[in-house]
Amino acid sequence: MTAEIRDIAIFTTLAALAATAVMLVPGVAVAWLLARRQFPGKSLVETVVSLPLVMPPVATGLLLLWLFSRRGPIGGLLARVGIEIVFTPAAVVIAMAVMGLPLLVRTARAGFEQVTRPARRSSSRAASPAARARLPSASTASPRPDRIGRRPSSS
Repeated sequence: MTAEIRDIAIFTTLAALAATAVMLVPGVAVAWLLARRQFPGKSLVETVVSLPLVMPPVATGLLLLWLFSRRGPIGGLLARVGIEIVFTPAAVVIAMAVMGLPLLVRTARAGFEQVTRPARRSSSRAASPAARARLPSASTASPRPDRIGRRPSSS
């Protein structure tokens, strides 16, 4: 492996880790909100979250380029304080996060939707309000190590 290929692999890995860190909390929060709550504009949120999956990647890239350019709404604000995003490693992280967010939201939402009300209720009876908000869904929606790779039982 040449030094150039190694550097590219390291950059890509670090950018992917940063993008995951950037989208993890908001992505899981949006997934939980979509799975657990009914609210006005829910279908609009679902549509906006899914847009990067249904738009051509070039269109998504051009939209991000416009948003973060000096003449764009976000880039213009950042340029006033001396921050430039376009064609930087931060732009790569943002693009990776935008493209990965819909996949994270869909997967986490499916997990939250599989947790039944009785399971949530029984696992949180004695818990504090903060623990009730996170524990039942997160612990029940996460895969159990002893069941990974097995088919669901038909009972």
